[in-house]
Amino acid sequence: MIASGATQSTTEDDRAKPSDAQGEVAVAEHDTLKYHLLGPSLTKAGQDAVDQQKVSEIIYNASKGSKFFNNEESKDKNLTQKIEKILARKQQLERLDLAADLRRADEHIAELELSRDLSQTVVHVDCDAFYAAVEELDRPELKHVPMAVGKGVLTTCNYHARKYGCRSGMASFVAMKLCPQLICLPMNFEKYTKKAQEVREVLALYDECFQSA
Repeated sequence: MIASGATQSTTEDDRAKPSDAQGEVAVAEHDTLKYHLLGPSLTKAGQDAVDQQKVSEIIYNASKGSKFFNNEESKDKNLTQKIEKILARKQQLERLDLAADLRRADEHIAELELSRDLSQTVVHVDCDAFYAAVEELDRPELKHVPMAVGKGVLTTCNYHARKYGCRSGMASFVAMKLCPQLICLPMNFEKYTKKAQEVREVLALYDECFQSA
């Protein structure tokens, strides 16, 4: 009877444990989650030489168990499901003869190309790391150290901070994990608004049709 009970207990324990396949699925899901948690880091200026895999691990471990983490995990699962549906639909379409549809699409693209107005030149000016740049004007010593603007969430950071993987939209506690020496300044919208107006006035000197987004 003891042997029988032990066998039953072992079987129940085995049922409680996730199978290898389930474990692999969970790992794969969290691989996409880690990539998702990176946000726009991969394309952000100043992030070229950053070890994004290391950054994703730090963000993952620092935020695990938080409401933010749970929300991002849910969003990642929904996104993964959408991608799977799109790929399944793509496979269905690849089995069809789309030659006529592709020909019509090419004709429409050609028509649109002919209607394009190329007589104008549009210049888009982006004030990179603007809040940080304004702060550095008042405190030049900050140009040489990792610094960011924003307490709870970073609104921007300078390029020294970006080398560690810090970026705008990142929770400050995560940024501090990436860069413990990071200096975070509170936002000063009055100062930024004044400096932004100065920039607009300079641009307006070169183009009377200048528009501010």
